[in-house]
Amino acid sequence: MRDQLIRAMRLARERAPWLARSPLSRARKYLSIHFRNPGLQLYNVARDSGMTVERFHAVFAQEMGMTFTDYMRGMRVSGAKALLADTRMRVSGVARAVGYSEAKVFCEMFEKVTGMDPKEYRNRCPRKA
Repeated sequence: MRDQLIRAMRLARERAPWLARSPLSRARKYLSIHFRNPGLQLYNVARDSGMTVERFHAVFAQEMGMTFTDYMRGMRVSGAKALLADTRMRVSGVARAVGYSEAKVFCEMFEKVTGMDPKEYRNRCPRKA
């Protein structure tokens, strides 16, 4: 009986690999795909992870060591840094590209996280050849 159960679990993982992943790993995958969406909400990520918002919030903070909002902010800042360093895209375009509908809000957040505004960051970045 035990062997049959183990075989059934393996078969399920092979046919639906997303079932084998933890809810948090599904959430991180979802975020890596959707973080640029300005309408992204905790509710959507929790639902995709198969948890209530309250449960997701608690599990995420406990396992990641930071809140969902801080994690999203970090992802968006990392994306913005890459765009600022590697492109000539306007700051407003960078803001939209990483999920902010308003450049002013993006600039305030970027400066809060990095200690400098996006233009200053761009000017300090070494240019790629």
